[in-house]
Amino acid sequence: MADEDATHDADAENADSGSSYDTRLSMEEILSGRNLADLLADTELARIGHDVIRHIEIDEQSRADWIALLDDGLDLAMQVAEVKSYPFDRASNVIYPLITTAALQFAQRAYPAVVPGNRIVQCAVIGKDDGLYEVQQDPQTGGPVMDESGKPASRMVTPPGVKADRAERVSRHMSWQVLFNVPEWETGLDQLLHYLPIAGCAFRKVFYRPDKRRPAVIWIPADRFIINNAAKSIESAPRFAEKYTIYPFEIRRKVSSGEFLDVPVSDVLPEAGTEYGDDEAPRIFFEAYVRLDLDGDENPEPYIVTLHESGKIFRIDPNFAEANADGTFDPLVSYVKYSFLPNPRGDFYDMGFGWLLAPINKAVNTAINQLFDAGHWQNAPAGFIGRGIRLGRAGRIELTPNSLKPVDSTGEELSKNIWIYEHQGPSQTLFQLLGMMIRAGQDISSVQDILQGRTDFNLAPTTASALVEQGLQTFTSIFKRIHRSLKEEFGLIYALNARTLPQHMYAYSDVLDDPQAISGQDYQEKDMDVRPVTDPKMVSDQVRQLKAQFLNQLADAGLINRREAVKRMLDAFHIDDIESLLPDEGADQAAQKEAMEVAQLQKTKLGLEIQELQATIASMATRDRNSGIELAAKVDKTRNEILGIRAGAIVDLAEAEAKEAGSQLDAYIATADRLAEESSAT
Repeated sequence: MADEDATHDADAENADSGSSYDTRLSMEEILSGRNLADLLADTELARIGHDVIRHIEIDEQSRADWIALLDDGLDLAMQVAEVKSYPFDRASNVIYPLITTAALQFAQRAYPAVVPGNRIVQCAVIGKDDGLYEVQQDPQTGGPVMDESGKPASRMVTPPGVKADRAERVSRHMSWQVLFNVPEWETGLDQLLHYLPIAGCAFRKVFYRPDKRRPAVIWIPADRFIINNAAKSIESAPRFAEKYTIYPFEIRRKVSSGEFLDVPVSDVLPEAGTEYGDDEAPRIFFEAYVRLDLDGDENPEPYIVTLHESGKIFRIDPNFAEANADGTFDPLVSYVKYSFLPNPRGDFYDMGFGWLLAPINKAVNTAINQLFDAGHWQNAPAGFIGRGIRLGRAGRIELTPNSLKPVDSTGEELSKNIWIYEHQGPSQTLFQLLGMMIRAGQDISSVQDILQGRTDFNLAPTTASALVEQGLQTFTSIFKRIHRSLKEEFGLIYALNARTLPQHMYAYSDVLDDPQAISGQDYQEKDMDVRPVTDPKMVSDQVRQLKAQFLNQLADAGLINRREAVKRMLDAFHIDDIESLLPDEGADQAAQKEAMEVAQLQKTKLGLEIQELQATIASMATRDRNSGIELAAKVDKTRNEILGIRAGAIVDLAEAEAKEAGSQLDAYIATADRLAEESSAT
């Protein structure tokens, strides 16, 4: 109910923020690239800033419970331990690394699966790629030109395979782009894959950097991306904001360059928690994505408002280049959500191991610390000492190993006046309970010994592989979600390249020393599907290699393209520089054609030999019919020869078992039987 109220308030207040202002800006002014805050009155800026901060506070409140659980999970994952005073001062406070291990195991499997090599992006052709033909027109009659068969003659305008060639160029360019031209892409992905299993969701910001003349992809932790928890998606939300910090010297530099409005740094407070008086402490800023009606057409457009947490606005930019035909806008800055496990309640923010394992992790921590504390009591006993013991001048005596302390009392007095509390020590039941809780946590996170390369028993390779794949089934759906988010991210980069490629394609052409390596036209068509090269179902090298071997067997049988099968086999085993190892595609096709021609010639030659043999047998039968006596004698002779052949075949059977295949022996016997049938028939 609270979430519904927050959503209602958020929508109502957002409607207020989208109302028109006294200043009316033309669309030319809005799209001019200037800081729009320079064109608005101070009162309007104050109103916008107040509304934006109020909306951010509402959205923050809607996710307050989620943030509290996130902080708890991050503390457990980062092994944050505080000094304990219960059950005694400085009692044990061990943090068992259950969430830490689960997150590390996930990241070490996900990272090589998502980034398998230098080929990251794959473009698939949509529709036919058979070429484009047009009917030839007769300039005199204006009608179509007919061919010899009486059908309209056509000529090829676009040869077959043009789409495939363009898809290959785009795949190569975007793979190079995200790995080498956008250095923060892979670094941010590595950080995201370690953060994602703990927090449950994370974000990537995709935009174009004019100063670098290239796209940029920045990863954003979930706690820094503020959106109402009742929102269904980023695209459908009326607003959202990114929280970040910026140093005063950066603010002054942006003000001097005109990027920021001229607001004194002293007007913005330092970050909460910093020591008072630190003029260079970082300041908290927000990059808010809201809808405003700055042109007065009563139709709010998407804008980016950069402001301090106090509400002072430093910059306003349109988050669109131009409106589409249907009135919608393609954002210049986009965010992609990466999800670990969807929230069962339908909330926007998802769940990770910080939610699923935190209760178990806390129970494990409690059990371990109680066992340690019990062992401490058992190893360092305490008790009571009676007043009847005379310690002499020593006063307080502390025992140390290999030492005897002199006292004025007798041994009998010591035994009567000293009582030692004998602690039972760690509980065996508690220890068994601890093991059960750890196994429960491992079942949830799929962190098993077999998945970490450790087993306490011998397994057949096929059995071990099956166990590994079964254990990885938990991650398959998560990899599918990551794959889907990557596909969305690559689609955004593709759209950025379509709009800005002429400004930065020179870098790629210079690297390859090929001006034709890529062109802006390659990104203009809508007939390609851009997706990650990874298969979300292949989450381990074992599966990838088994599939590659299967394809290689099909290629050996001539059922699929052998060159592509070998390429996938080498890629599955992470062989570098595959293209240099493979023969040219033309040479490979020529070799396949030559092999087929040789096989056809052999087949033809065998057919001719069979025909000659049949002709010889037919002529012999004709001659034998002219003389019954000769025929009978030849039949007897042939029968004897047949018996000799069969006897010889039987004698050679033992030797053939070691030297020749069984199929060849069957051929010998079949030949003898055929000769016998032909002899009987004649």
